[in-house]
Amino acid sequence: GKELSDPFKEDLVRAITDHYFDELISSDSIRNYAEFFFERGYFRESAPLFLIILDKSENMAELFGKTGFCYQKTGDYAKALSFYKKAELFDTNRFWILKKIAFCLRQQNKFEEAIGIYTEASKLQPEDVFVEISLGNCYLELRDFKNALIHYHKARYLDPGNESILRPLSWCCFMEGQLAESKDHMTMYVGESGNRHDFLNL
Repeated sequence: GKELSDPFKEDLVRAITDHYFDELISSDSIRNYAEFFFERGYFRESAPLFLIILDKSENMAELFGKTGFCYQKTGDYAKALSFYKKAELFDTNRFWILKKIAFCLRQQNKFEEAIGIYTEASKLQPEDVFVEISLGNCYLELRDFKNALIHYHKARYLDPGNESILRPLSWCCFMEGQLAESKDHMTMYVGESGNRHDFLNL
């Protein structure tokens, strides 16, 4: 149950990836180490171990997905995207994979591509609030406030108590000249969590 020190984790991973233990450690054991690191949030250490066992496993979709997640959590969105796309080829848990692909595209400022992927995900689960907010955020980044409003309004309808929607919703209304509606949304949060920009807009 103790936390592992960084030097120990690094030495262990290096020993395995450099094949020092090939005669002593089976593929199953390497998978166990990879899962152990993954479950504890040691994504930098688990990624190279997943790579070792990818060619030796039948459950490719799960491994591609987990490897992609490791790279995502360490900020390497290009590599994460490549593994998520490989996972998508197996068409298992496709909704989760599509969200991850779109997220990585957003992190690389590829908002139009992300919109296409989120739209595919929305067709699979039309009432997913996260997807609707993400679509709104992508359109907001492109300064397409009209389309952003469509998805923020839908997210607000699906989850009326979600206050995280209020700021971007009120801003898009503001930019579209819908000042009364913008004010209504803004006053719901400006007293509790408003910043100086919110008060200025209000």
